[in-house]
Amino acid sequence: MVRVKFPDCLALARDPATGQPIPGKPMLDTDPTDPRFPDDHRSHMVDAVTPANGGKATCPTSHPYPVPRLQTNVEFPIPTTRGKPKLSSGAYSTMHADFFNAWDQQRLDELVRLCINKAPFTATNPKDAQCG
Repeated sequence: MVRVKFPDCLALARDPATGQPIPGKPMLDTDPTDPRFPDDHRSHMVDAVTPANGGKATCPTSHPYPVPRLQTNVEFPIPTTRGKPKLSSGAYSTMHADFFNAWDQQRLDELVRLCINKAPFTATNPKDAQCG
């Protein structure tokens, strides 16, 4: 099985003149043709950092906007008699996944509010029925 975890912290757009982050302007709201948008498809997202004491993971100040944590698990048979598997992308370490957001944004915002931002769920803070 292969487990791919997507980064869950978003960077801010940067002012093209100074290179400084624009407060309150998430990178996702930036037009990809705008020079503030990164062209490497990676620098705008990073993983939340878990403290050494095992507490709650938080986003670093460079990427202060948390987004829903996505993960995909793929299970496929690997032949045991024919050597190492070969991927079309190359070595096993080149395996990756892409995410394309096609959610209804209003519904996604509602699910984030009800199912992610309200956690952790307890007897006095029960999970909303819409969250499963």
